[in-house]
Formats: sequence, structure tokens, C-alpha cells
Amino acid sequence: MTATRAAALLIASSLASCGGGPPPEAPVVQSVGPEDEILAVSSEWESSQGDKGLKSEPSKVSVFESRQLSHVSFQRGSATAQEHLIVEENFRMRDGQTFVCRVELKTPLSVRFARRGPDPAVELTRPAANLLRQCDHPGFPEPTLVIPGAAARFVLRNEQLVAYEPPLEKRVFLPVQ
Repeated sequence: MTATRAAALLIASSLASCGGGPPPEAPVVQSVGPEDEILAVSSEWESSQGDKGLKSEPSKVSVFESRQLSHVSFQRGSATAQEHLIVEENFRMRDGQTFVCRVELKTPLSVRFARRGPDPAVELTRPAANLLRQCDHPGFPEPTLVIPGAAARFVLRNEQLVAYEPPLEKRVFLPVQ
């Protein structure tokens, strides 16, 4: 091979490597939305909260204690989630009787994902329901439990969905593993 031919091959190969080929593909940037961030932690969430107190007359109930367990299941891309709500209640009546009651509800919730500042958030809206209490014996004077329809907003913090609206909302959802 002659020196001139070798030089020509060297120049041609360097030109081909400097831009003679197709341009490199730009990296694909995918944005991660609030739904993705929340569902990356879990698609199943649970909240447990309790309440107790006294009722004033004319109620026949003197003291009550209740526990609510809410299990919410999300499906990616869906505007609804499924809630399984269990309410267990203990009542002591003014006449000394006691009742243990339970209510169970399975219902779809409306779901809306958004951001609260930089943090992912979700709004859950439950429809109103009038539920018949199942008590350990007959005669409980308040046979139905009224659950008002309401929307509540939760922000993802430390792998928990923490309520921030309405101000008196107390639920905190933990991921189900």
C-alpha cells in the first residue's frame, strides 16, 4: 500500500467517525406523575382510627367506642379505587346494657391524583351511605350508621398518605405489604 493511499484511508475513516454516521439518539425523558409515585410505594393502603366519647341525652347511649379500618385498593390509570370499610363499635347504654356492633361496606371511591407543592397527593371521595348495624343482640336503639359522603386529600410523606384536607381529617394510610 502506498503512503498516499494509506493517508487517504486514514482521512476517510476519521471523517466517517466524526459525523459521517447517523446522529446519536436523544435520551428519552419520562416524567413521573403523582399517581406513579404513590403506586410505586403500594397499590394497597390501610388506615385504622379509633374514637371514643360520651353522648348526652336524649340519646340512650351513654358511652361509645369505635374503630374504623379502611382498606383502599388502587388500579393504575383508573379514576376509581375500591374501599373496604369495617366499623366496629361498643356501646354502653344509660340503663347499663352493652352492645357490640359491626358494619361493613365495600364501595368505589372517586380518585384524583395531583401535587401539593412538590409532593404527590391524592383526593379520595366516598359516597354517602346508610348502613344497618349488625349487633351482638337485638334492641340497639340506633340501628343505622350514617356515613356522610366526603372528599379528603392526602399527601405522600415518608411512605404514608397523610391527610391534609379537610382540617379535621385524621386518617393516615400505610402501605400494605
